[in-house]
Amino acid sequence: MELQYYLNVLWRRIGLIGLTMLLTATLAYFFIQYQSSVYKSESVISTGVVDYTGISSDNNNAFMQQMQVEMRFDNLIEFMSSRQCINLLTFNLVHHDLEALAYGRKSFRNGSKLAMFNSLELGRLSDLLKKKLDNNDPTFEDSADELFFNKVAKVLKYDFETLKKDQLKINRLGKTDYVKIEFESDNPAFSYFAASKFTEAFINYFEEIRKGEDEGTLAYLKRTVDAKRKALEDKQNELKRYRSNGGIIDLESQKKATVSQIQKLEQDRELELSTVHANKKTLKELDGMIQKEGAGKDIDLKSINKKDRVKLNKIIYNLKEQVNMYQRQLVDTGGNKKEIQSRLTMTERELDKRITELASMDDDEDFNLDREDNTVYNSLKDKRLQSKIELTGAEEKLKLIESQLKSLSGRIQSYVTNESFLNNLEREIDLSNEEYKKLAVELSKEELKSLKGENPLRIIEHAQMPEKPEPNKKWLVASFSGLVGAGLATFLVFLMTFLDKGLGSPKQFQSLTDLPLLGNLTKINNRRFNLTEVFNGSVNHQNHRKFGEMVRNLRFKMEREENNKVYLITSPRQNDGKSFLIVNLAHALATKSRKVLVVDTNFKKNTLSNWSEKAAHPKSLVVKSLVYNGLIEHFNLAQLHSPYENVAIDLIKNAGENPSLMDQVASKNFSDFLADVRPAYDYILLEGAALNDYSDTKELLEFTDRVIAVFNADTSIEQADKNSIEFLHSLNGQFMGSVLNKINQKQVV
Repeated sequence: MELQYYLNVLWRRIGLIGLTMLLTATLAYFFIQYQSSVYKSESVISTGVVDYTGISSDNNNAFMQQMQVEMRFDNLIEFMSSRQCINLLTFNLVHHDLEALAYGRKSFRNGSKLAMFNSLELGRLSDLLKKKLDNNDPTFEDSADELFFNKVAKVLKYDFETLKKDQLKINRLGKTDYVKIEFESDNPAFSYFAASKFTEAFINYFEEIRKGEDEGTLAYLKRTVDAKRKALEDKQNELKRYRSNGGIIDLESQKKATVSQIQKLEQDRELELSTVHANKKTLKELDGMIQKEGAGKDIDLKSINKKDRVKLNKIIYNLKEQVNMYQRQLVDTGGNKKEIQSRLTMTERELDKRITELASMDDDEDFNLDREDNTVYNSLKDKRLQSKIELTGAEEKLKLIESQLKSLSGRIQSYVTNESFLNNLEREIDLSNEEYKKLAVELSKEELKSLKGENPLRIIEHAQMPEKPEPNKKWLVASFSGLVGAGLATFLVFLMTFLDKGLGSPKQFQSLTDLPLLGNLTKINNRRFNLTEVFNGSVNHQNHRKFGEMVRNLRFKMEREENNKVYLITSPRQNDGKSFLIVNLAHALATKSRKVLVVDTNFKKNTLSNWSEKAAHPKSLVVKSLVYNGLIEHFNLAQLHSPYENVAIDLIKNAGENPSLMDQVASKNFSDFLADVRPAYDYILLEGAALNDYSDTKELLEFTDRVIAVFNADTSIEQADKNSIEFLHSLNGQFMGSVLNKINQKQVV
C-alpha cells in the first residue's frame, strides 16, 4: 500500500476526524470551565550547592562536575518531598484547623467532617502537634497517636499522598542555585499559609539535622583519629624493639660490611689452599729424599711432651675464639672501630706464633740429635720441618677461615630475613601515617566547619498571598485537546486501514492478490445508469462518463486479443458483478459493430437469463445448433434486456436448473455448439458460477479461450478467496486478468 492510498482514505474520513476534534475540544473547554479556580503561592530558597557553600561543598575537589551538582539537587528535592518533611506541613495544617474550630475561626477545610472524632482527642492532638512543631519533630513515638493523626489528616485531605500529588510542587529553577516551592489550592489564604509554613518548617528541620550530623561526624572523626594514632605508635615501637633485640643499627651498612668481609675471607681461603697444596707436595718429595739418604742409619729421636702439646692446642683454640669475636664486633659496628681492629691484628699474630710452635713439636721427633754426622740428612730434615710448619699453619688458618665464612653466611641470611620484615613493617608504618594525617586534616576541616555554624539554606523570596487565580488556559487546553482527538482519530483511521485486508484500491488489490489487473469499474448508482447514454456521449453525470471510459479500456484490451473469441467471466464470490460486467462489455463491443453472443452458463444464479426477452429475429443457425446438439432443453435463444438499456445482444439463456452444465449435457455437445456458432460471432461471453462455492467455472475451462475474473472492492481477502486466487494463478496463459469492481472514485489513481 502506498501513501496516496492512505491519503485518499484519510480524505474520505476527514469529516469523522473533524467531528472528533470538535467534540474533544468542546468537552475539554466545558470541563475546564466548570473547574474551581486555582490560587498559587510560591517561595524560593537558596541551597548553597552551586556557590560551593553549605550542604554541597565538595571537600576534595573545588571544581564540582555537573553530574555531582545535578545529583545533589535531586537528593535535596527528594528529601524535601519525603514523608517526614511533608509531615511538618501536615502538622501545621491540621493544627491550624483544629485551633480554628476550637476558637470559632474559619478553617481551611470543612470542620463538620471532624464531628466523627472525640473533641477531647482532637484537643490532645492539637497540643501534641504544637509541641512537635516547636521541636521540629516530624515523627511520633506512640503508634496510636500516629494512627489517630493519619485518620484526621485523611478526613481533612491533608494526608501525604494528597498534598504531594495534587498541591505541593518542588522544583529547581533552571540551572540556578535556587529551589522553588509552590502550593496550589482553591483558597488563596490556604495556599499562602501552606507555602510559607512548609518553607520555614523545612529550613528549621534541616538545621536540626545538620547540627546533629555535624556533631556525630566530629565525634566519629575524633575516635577514628585517636585509633589511627595509637596504631601508628604501636607499629613504631615494634620497629624499635626489633632493631634493639636484633642489634640492628644500620642494616644496609652492616650487610655491606659483612659481604666485604666474606669476599676478603674467600680470597684468603684461596691463598691458604694454594699454600696447603704446595707444602703437601714439598713434604712428599722431601720424605722420599730423606728415606733414601737415611737408609741403614740409626737415628735417635726426641719424644714430644704430650702435656705441652695439649696445653698449646688449648691456647690456639682460645685465640681462634678471640679472633671470631673481634671479627663479629667489627661487623656489628660497621667496621669503624680502630681499637677492635688493633686487638684483632695482635691476636692473629699470636695465633700464628702458637701454630708455628705446634708444628715444631710435631716434627721434633724427626730431628737427628747427632747433626754433625748427618749433614745432608739433617739439612733435608730442616727443610721438611719448615714445610711442615707452613702446612700446619695454613691448615689451621684454613679451618679458621671456613668457620668465619660459615658464621658470616648465616649472618647474611639473617640480614635478608630482617630486611624483609623491616620493609613490611616500615611500609605498614607509612600507610598508617598517611591515613592518620589524612584523617587529621579531615578532622580539622570539620572542626572549622562546625565553628562557622551557618545554615546553607536561605529564603530568597517569601511566599505571598495570591491576588488572583491562575489562568486556566481553557482555550489553549481545548485547542490542544482537539488536536489530540484529531491525532488519535487519524491514527485509528490509519491503523484500521493498515489492518484492513479489503480490496479498496488497485494498488492494494495487486499487493494482496498478485494478479494482473485489466481495469477498474467505479461504484455507480445503477438505478440511474443508462448504457446507451453513456456510450453515445449524451450522459451528463461525470462518474458515469468516467465509468464508460473504463469499460472502453477493457474493450480495447479484448480487441487486441488475436484468435480469442470465447471469454469466460467468473468471480470468487456471488454478487461481485459478473453479469453487470458482461452486459457492459457486450454493449461496448456491440456499439463498434462487433457481433456478441452472451451465454448464461451460471446455473447457480442465472441473472442474465432473468434479463432476457423473446428474440425479435430468431437466428435459425443458433437454434438449429441447439436442437442438433441436444441443448434445446437447457438453453434457448433470446435477447439480452438488462435494466441498463443496452443495445440488442443475442443471449443464450439457461433453464434455471441447479445442477451444473456438465451434469446436464455432454461435453462434446456443448463444444460442438460453440464450434457451430463461433463463425457467426466476434465474441462469445460465458458466465461462470462463483469460484469459492462451485466448480462450474473449472468445468468450462475446456471451452474457453480466455478467463476474466471480477473482484468486488468492498470485500476483503479470506481463506476461500486465497484458494480461488491460487487457482487463477495456475491458469497461466489462459487467464487474461482481473477487473476490480465497485471501487471508490477517489481510489482510482
